[in-house]
Amino acid sequence: MVNSSRDAAGEASGEASHPPESGPLVGVGALAEATFHDLGGPLTYLLANLEYLDCQLARHEADLAPGRVAELRQCLQEATSGAARIRDIVRDAVASGRADRGHSDLRRVLLTCIKVARTEIDHRARVITEFDAVPQVAGTEARLSRLFLNLIVNAAQAVAGDPENEHFIRVVTRADADRRVTVDIADSGPGIAPEHLERIFEPYFTTKPAGSGTGLGLAICKHIVDDLGGSLTVESTPGRGATFRVTLPAASTRPTDPAQKEGAPRFSPSTPPVRRLPLRQLG
Repeated sequence: MVNSSRDAAGEASGEASHPPESGPLVGVGALAEATFHDLGGPLTYLLANLEYLDCQLARHEADLAPGRVAELRQCLQEATSGAARIRDIVRDAVASGRADRGHSDLRRVLLTCIKVARTEIDHRARVITEFDAVPQVAGTEARLSRLFLNLIVNAAQAVAGDPENEHFIRVVTRADADRRVTVDIADSGPGIAPEHLERIFEPYFTTKPAGSGTGLGLAICKHIVDDLGGSLTVESTPGRGATFRVTLPAASTRPTDPAQKEGAPRFSPSTPPVRRLPLRQLG
């Protein structure tokens, strides 16, 4: 029996879970951009209040048991890190809806994604990397990181249901004579059922139980790649794993738009900056 359930980054598909009125993924993208923009204000309040709590904890540290202080500080650090990560996703999601292409070092992007995905990969599979020298590719690092992190996590989840066997995730890069760069992300999992391959990139299509996946993971990956002028395909044989292949154009040699240089502002929250406020004042 082939377990072809995939989600989070890519879902192998089973039943469509989208509402009847759902449209093309471009409509989903527009809605997502508007939603991300609206998240800017609440995130500003959240980060400000986490900083306020950190200051209050330092002020009252003497009143608490040492072990309690360490526990609370760790919770605050994790919450702040998570909120900052959401902020970065919001910034890039808003920017990606504009003419924000950029150039990226693919090796650095992939190594960072593998590091971030370690919690999903550890105890499930070993990672094999085969990186040829390739030119930079079109696309911002944040956008490409979202793409490849999704695919790597997807590969890790594909092997999660088989702890008895030793598994691998292989990440390979190469360039061709047409200045196109290819990245293969392969896993040694159970593979994808043939009847699912045709619909694997469809929005809202997932085999996961209700509430466990949105069915948007691979569809969003496909949308990113298509928008960058590339292609995303999958090859799989049941029982022999799956390989997702991303092909991207090499970056153009023209100078980068100054507005897209590192450090340039790319996102303005929908509300002005706020001062630190205690949580009780936010209602």
